[in-house]
Amino acid sequence: MMDLRNYNNGYNARLGAVFGPQRAGSGQTITTSPEKCVVCGDRASGRHYGAISCEGCKGFFKRSIRKRLAYVCWGKRECEINKHHRNRCQYCRLQKCLAMGMRSYCKDLTLLLGGL
Repeated sequence: MMDLRNYNNGYNARLGAVFGPQRAGSGQTITTSPEKCVVCGDRASGRHYGAISCEGCKGFFKRSIRKRLAYVCWGKRECEINKHHRNRCQYCRLQKCLAMGMRSYCKDLTLLLGGL
């Protein structure tokens, strides 16, 4: 019969890259401390496009790059991007994605950013 403790320990060890250090041993439970999305602070699902991010920011960044969307900030380009307000300003959200290290190997990335 397969020892499930060893199987689970191996599985959780692979998650360590996203969820921090693991503690495993005989009789100990494995605890994980989920990382936060570097863009909005929501629970991260892994490293996407070079940055630890949530599913929402991953999808937003992917759509923005693939569809070559250009956004406009209706404020002062200093909008707060967090879990609760991340959908209010797409321009500032995309800028924060890029500032936090999200990158795509898209040739036309400079066109999206206006030649910056």
